[in-house]
Amino acid sequence: MADITTNTIPTPNLDQLAANDPAYLAIKNYINKKKMEKKDLMFLDVGCGFGFSVHIAKYVGWNAIGIEPSLIADYGQKLLNINIIKNYLENTDLPKGKFDIIISSEVIEHVSDPYYFLKVLFDYLKPDGILCITTPNSEAYFNKLE
Repeated sequence: MADITTNTIPTPNLDQLAANDPAYLAIKNYINKKKMEKKDLMFLDVGCGFGFSVHIAKYVGWNAIGIEPSLIADYGQKLLNINIIKNYLENTDLPKGKFDIIISSEVIEHVSDPYYFLKVLFDYLKPDGILCITTPNSEAYFNKLE
């Protein structure tokens, strides 16, 4: 839980995240396989919202950037002291082919052309990088409740 008196938000470590989330497990395995130094890892969250994953990535020592066109980016950037670019990825000056990890969680279902969106993400990913995409499951149990 966040401490509202100090604006601090507790951050779990990568092992804790990997134990509970397949996306972070894939990231952890990628880092171990590549034997990368944390400080060298380039992390990008496209559609980062408030920026919690960017905050986690920064906390574990990665070069972390978020992309979020909505107003919530302003609040996350200020309160979490993270780098969020308030724009769409293809309209930024970020270098293509430079990111080790790109995450886009619960975004693809909102874009008008998912194939173009994936192409843009791959343009920014290193050739041996990892792309993690999540989307809601419309067949989830809660949707079947009457």
